[in-house]
Formats: sequence, structure tokens, C-alpha cells
Amino acid sequence: MNPFVTLICLLLTLMPWVGHAQTDSMSGDNYLTVGLVGYTEPSIYKDGEDDQDIELVVEAQWEGIFYRNDTLGVYLAEGDSWYVSAGVGDDVFGDHTRGDSKTLKDMKSLDKVYTANLTTGWITSVGYFELGYHHDISNNHNSGAVVARYGAPMEQGQWVLDPQVSLTCVGRAVSRYYVGVSAQDTKAGRPTYQPDQTCKFQSDLNLYYTLGRAHHLLLGVSYRHYGDEVSDSPIVDRDDLWSFNTGYLYTF
Repeated sequence: MNPFVTLICLLLTLMPWVGHAQTDSMSGDNYLTVGLVGYTEPSIYKDGEDDQDIELVVEAQWEGIFYRNDTLGVYLAEGDSWYVSAGVGDDVFGDHTRGDSKTLKDMKSLDKVYTANLTTGWITSVGYFELGYHHDISNNHNSGAVVARYGAPMEQGQWVLDPQVSLTCVGRAVSRYYVGVSAQDTKAGRPTYQPDQTCKFQSDLNLYYTLGRAHHLLLGVSYRHYGDEVSDSPIVDRDDLWSFNTGYLYTF
């Protein structure tokens, strides 16, 4: 087994016991949130299809263990305004389906990538900051990504405005996995392409309206910009994406 996988499995097994010994920590609030969220998101790939769907959203936290943003994790250490966590979840860069593009169906198919991550965060008077590293544990691109994030939620009565910005930087193995073109996939109009390391900038703006303590209505918009190593790929036809989502959430 990959030693990184072994380490994460050990941490996920042992750290809940550590969490019980902590007091005055950020993981003290236990909750379960479920809901339905509809979204639409275009693809960066040539002739890629827009991703439009309504999905079940589940987020939960219990005694230092959490599940959110498709990541199952645990707090390793924490205080009133900081934390260190580890988890496993989906990759944070790229689309292994290449947007289900019919033009690219002849290329070698990609497997879905799962990652293990180590993240630290700080909550300050001007917002929260996160810095994390995500590494492939599914033996696909065998590389990782560094993610830096800043958010500054604001509350006004029943309204919550949650703006966020993030920067995701990956190595050449990741960019080549998702937007590279190998010699066996070349053809007329699709030359070999081996990109270098690159980054993705993302900005999110989510607006919540709370009805009582449990009911929440959501409206959100997201913008992403990919670096030149992505946009220069012969299988990519855009470097900017706008996506939208709306939904209903219930918190127990």
C-alpha cells in the first residue's frame, strides 16, 4: 500500500481519540446539513458538455470528524482560532471525463483521482485563511496540489454573504494528466503537448438566506481562471469559466 495512504488511514483511526481529549476547540459544534443544490458549469475542453445537475448535498461534523466538500477528514490539532486537519477526497484540479467531449473520445481515458490532504487554517478578525496540500493516493498522476484559500463571511440579519478566493497550484504531472497530449493521442490538429506546472484562480460568492435556525436558501456564482499551461493545450478551448448554483439546505 502507498505509505501516504497508510499514514492517512492511521490518522483517521487514531485522531478521534485525540479529539475527545481536546477542549475549547473549533470542532466542538456537531451538526448535520442535507439539501438539494442545482448547478450549471461549462467545460474547458474542446466540445465539452456543460455539467448541469441537481445533487444531494451532505455536510456533517461530529466530535472532530467532518465530511464536507466531498472530503472525509479529522482535526489533528486545534485551538480557538486555528486548526490542522487531514482527510481524503476528490482531486482539486482537472476533469477526468474531459467534459465528455465527443471530439476527445479517441484519447486514452482517465481514471478518477482521489487525494489525501493535510490542511491548516486560521480564523482572524478579517476572515479565515487556509493552506493545504493534496496528494494523489489512487496511483494516477502520483503528484499533488497546493491550495491557498481566503474567505470573509458577513452576516446581516437573516442574510449571510460568503465571498471566497483561492489559488490552486499543481506540478507538471498533474497538468499533463488532465490537459496533456501523449504521442499515442496525437492526430491532425492535435499535436503532442506536455505542459509544465500551472495554477488555477477561483473566486466564489455565495448568498444564504436563513429561515429560522434550520432552513437555508442558497444562491451562488463562481469564476475560475486557468494558467497558460492549461489554455495552450490543443484539447482546451477556454481558460475562463463561470458557474452558478442554487438550492435549499436543512441543518439538524
